[in-house]
Amino acid sequence: MKNDSVQIAGTVATAEVPEIKMSGRWNSWCVVYAPYNASVKEQIVVSVLIDANNDWEWYAPYAANIVMQGYFNNQSYEEAIVELGFSEIAELKDH
Repeated sequence: MKNDSVQIAGTVATAEVPEIKMSGRWNSWCVVYAPYNASVKEQIVVSVLIDANNDWEWYAPYAANIVMQGYFNNQSYEEAIVELGFSEIAELKDH
């Protein structure tokens, strides 16, 4: 996860959605914390779960990165996605 303003550490995973009618859909999740090298009292933790997503669209890490960008730089959602270069996510907001 690339973020020039804060060092982020964490993990990502997927799990297949069990219902037959949802075959081919996956739960995408991640848990991250930052700043990576700060004391525990200075860190925040973000957990994101995207339910029944495609197996090729990993939006959970993007969402966590947007939260971290906004929090550590006092930015709005719109400012954070522009700063991170996530134009494809900006387009999804209107759907």
